[in-house]
Amino acid sequence: YILKAYHQVMHDNMAQNSRTESVFSSLFNTLFQYLKLSCALSEIKDAINLAVQRMNQLHQAVEDLAANRMTSNLLPPHQFLEVLKSVKQVIPPPAKLFLDVKLENLHSFYKFAIIKSYATETQLRVLIKLPLKNDN
Repeated sequence: YILKAYHQVMHDNMAQNSRTESVFSSLFNTLFQYLKLSCALSEIKDAINLAVQRMNQLHQAVEDLAANRMTSNLLPPHQFLEVLKSVKQVIPPPAKLFLDVKLENLHSFYKFAIIKSYATETQLRVLIKLPLKNDN
């Protein structure tokens, strides 16, 4: 009789442990799914924030184009410097750019540049007019 009672208690304990394990397994699975969803939502939020930032930059660039202003929104400094270096190479003497092409003068190039823009079927093109000087 004692062995049978002990067996019954063991059986009841194992059944209870199995139910508890099943509940914990379900809770861990739910938690894991929640964490995956939270991570995905965080990535979506980051993507939306980046898109908003880029749209704001585009909006500012379009406003600069409309005002015929050359700004770093349209052409970042390192790219503008490379464009100026290329332009410098093709200007026929005795004309030359009004300042030396170097990083310290970039602010003045932005300030005095006049831009015009037009669209083709596939591109938006920007023309940059810069003052020249002639030492003669």
